[in-house]
Amino acid sequence: MLWKRLKILWWNHKFWFITGLVTVVLIVLTIIGLSSMESFFAQQIIGQLPLELLKVIAYSAVGALFYVVMIFRYGSPLPGMGGGRIKGNEVKVTFNDVIGLTEAKRDAMEVVHLIKDRAKVKKIEFPIT
Repeated sequence: MLWKRLKILWWNHKFWFITGLVTVVLIVLTIIGLSSMESFFAQQIIGQLPLELLKVIAYSAVGALFYVVMIFRYGSPLPGMGGGRIKGNEVKVTFNDVIGLTEAKRDAMEVVHLIKDRAKVKKIEFPIT
């Protein structure tokens, strides 16, 4: 039973397990490399680590922000994620298309009445189409 759960956990989160393993291996290799260096070079590298870490964080944040802006502006670049936004004039559903769905009609009419009531309260007039 435990083996099956671990196997499912592995298949569902394989990427994160591999990423964590690679990270641990790189940290161990870094420690081994720093311990085998002469003291001047080791101190120089250790002194620059905070700046390098700050640069990596800044570049990651800028890259993530750029990616999010591109997704919102142009839609998803990945297939299957659906792209872009639906515009109101692209929807061609009318009340005649939902014949027999009385609850859906009633809910839609409630929304229409709510919008009209809000428009009256704010004294905004909508053009009649």
